[in-house]
Amino acid sequence: MDESEPRTEYLSQWTIRHEFGHLLGFKDCYAEFYDARAKVMVNYALDPSNIMCSRLGKVQPQHIALLRAQYYQ
Repeated sequence: MDESEPRTEYLSQWTIRHEFGHLLGFKDCYAEFYDARAKVMVNYALDPSNIMCSRLGKVQPQHIALLRAQYYQ
């Protein structure tokens, strides 16, 4: 979460879901770096439909498949 952004209910809920994904073993799928010339952080969502990439993303079928492979035997 960015300190300059207002903390909305949606943003808080998304952050919890995204971070819980890390607890389940899902990796981030975005690139983030500092552009020194422009003096800004740059963030590229590699798959805007994926919850681990974008705030607009959702849980993907591959997430469910990974959980089933790990825990449902």
